[in-house]
Amino acid sequence: MFERIGMTKKGVVSIAVIILFGCVLFVSTGFRTTQIEYEGNTRYTDEEMTNFIFGGKYNVNTLIYYFFTSKKDKAVIPFVQDYEVSVAWPNKLEIKVYEKSIIGYIRYM
Repeated sequence: MFERIGMTKKGVVSIAVIILFGCVLFVSTGFRTTQIEYEGNTRYTDEEMTNFIFGGKYNVNTLIYYFFTSKKDKAVIPFVQDYEVSVAWPNKLEIKVYEKSIIGYIRYM
């Protein structure tokens, strides 16, 4: 079948491997997270929130995070009720934090 257009099976396989390698390279470099924005966060710094949510790995791939991270596997963060991660393509994550409200305090000294 490929002989009619002048290509052998080895040529077709090698072109397919080159295209696949190019796609993997494009996804790994083109969708690397370079910016994370937090909204509604007052108790923790951005670095602390990144450590809680991503385990300290800032170099997250947004495409892989979008397709392969389960919504059920959210990190439990003290004083934070919930958070939502949305992907702003191609290299930005926006995280909205819902903090627990303070219901009481003790005056010390």
